[in-house]
Amino acid sequence: MLYPKNSIDKLGFTEVKELIKAHCLSIMGQQMVDKIQVMSNYEQISKFLNQAHEFKNILQNDAALPIHHFFDVRSLANKTRLEGAFLTEEEFFQVQTSLATVFAVIAYFNEREGQ
Repeated sequence: MLYPKNSIDKLGFTEVKELIKAHCLSIMGQQMVDKIQVMSNYEQISKFLNQAHEFKNILQNDAALPIHHFFDVRSLANKTRLEGAFLTEEEFFQVQTSLATVFAVIAYFNEREGQ
């Protein structure tokens, strides 16, 4: 817990989160930013800082991350659970392009495993 209680506001934590949300490519990214909280566990902070440093190095010294299309397909997945339901062409295209992006990102990191 931080002391004083308004430390988060004084440090500009909320404003930083809003700036991050402005750069998100999808609603799902914005929802993840909403979940960001202040951390006080040193080991956890150190782990996340190391991961961020590794990711920054990959982005600066390698090819661009292949992120092109992100659609929120959760509602479409729920729709397909209903018997007799089907996706429209546009909905199917959203699922297909989202999956292509996911597979491209997975391949990107698999190619760089160990870096």
